[in-house]
Amino acid sequence: MSTFTIPNSNGQTRQNNRSDTFGELVETFNINLNKKFGKIHASKQMLKVLDETDDLEDEIVSAFAIYESNYYIVTTGDTWKCSVTSDPTDSTNWSKVTAITVGEDFETDAVVFGGLLLISTSTDIASWNNSADDADWWTAVVSGSALTNNYPHMMHVHRGGAETLFVTDQNKVRYYNADAGHSTVTLQTDFVASCVNSGVNAIWVGTYTESGANAYVYEIYTGETTENGTPKARNAYKVEGRAVLAIEVVDNIPYIVTEKGNIQAFNGAGFSTVASFPFANSDEVLSGVRAGQVQDSSKARPVHPKGMQLHNDSLYININTDLYNTTDLADKSPSGIWEFNKTTGQLNHRYAFANTATDYGALSGDESAPLMIVDGAETLLMAGFTTKDATGGMFAESTGTPKSFFVTSEIDSGTV
Repeated sequence: MSTFTIPNSNGQTRQNNRSDTFGELVETFNINLNKKFGKIHASKQMLKVLDETDDLEDEIVSAFAIYESNYYIVTTGDTWKCSVTSDPTDSTNWSKVTAITVGEDFETDAVVFGGLLLISTSTDIASWNNSADDADWWTAVVSGSALTNNYPHMMHVHRGGAETLFVTDQNKVRYYNADAGHSTVTLQTDFVASCVNSGVNAIWVGTYTESGANAYVYEIYTGETTENGTPKARNAYKVEGRAVLAIEVVDNIPYIVTEKGNIQAFNGAGFSTVASFPFANSDEVLSGVRAGQVQDSSKARPVHPKGMQLHNDSLYININTDLYNTTDLADKSPSGIWEFNKTTGQLNHRYAFANTATDYGALSGDESAPLMIVDGAETLLMAGFTTKDATGGMFAESTGTPKSFFVTSEIDSGTV
């Protein structure tokens, strides 16, 4: 190879995830390339804060929310809270909210809507007003249809115009606001609505399918109907892959991540790839998304529907890259939180999950979970995860000594 410098002549330090031909780096682990462009910094350690030793039942985080000056964690068994004025990286600042009695499962999500904290359950949506819960808020208080059991019920609040709540329900997208009441957009029968987000006007819904065909992203506008008055999706865009794992809207442009390992952005006519994980151009297959066996559990797919979040110019993606085939690609695509910077187009491994302060961090995991941008003095974000052969829990940035590495592209020995 020819001589190159780090950073290059444009001040960039790039990781190329397709080959050893372009870019200055071929592998990263727990590295921050965006703290100062052209510099390589070790990321802080993502250290486990809560797990079963703290009585975090069933170990895995299903949802995050901020409501009435408290951080909330919803797990399969309980709901926990920590004051926003306290350090969320200190386990002693978290306590169970025993007054919330609803039973949660893998269908669970949480949002703030109409002055309430809403928690989706197997067939309903419960509410919490900071003193009491109502397990049947969706079906009894606002008279919504019962939700479908054994499918994830991801929620999103669109605040353009009337505040509107959207919830995924198998091949349906239900939405409600106090002015117009309830509406339901029904998708094709072999598709499952997996994730939902919105821009200025449009609501974007990602799907997955077990039929082996391509997944679609649906574009929906509140109140738009067919000639006979049935709520409809305006457009459906085919994506390369059978599962849209997560969706985020940046500057009114939806970005998705698929099970193929591609990050794609809407170009006005469809979705095109803007970055790829190292396994994207291989024959490797991620757990939970095989043809005919796409897992309905949000925890069993590689990225949780709420596992991609925006902060500044970067998308943070909490991915479990557990692979069916064991090759060196498993090391080049470690599990953890990856960062895609849309300004530089750079995608690299940003955070590794560590169970203890002496761990280097996990390469693979057992279950996926959401993340939440905190952007506080103590931590940039909080995330759930279950590492391989260990208990799951909630993780946050640590002040301990980070452990990181990077691998450069091949350098001609004659130039070293």
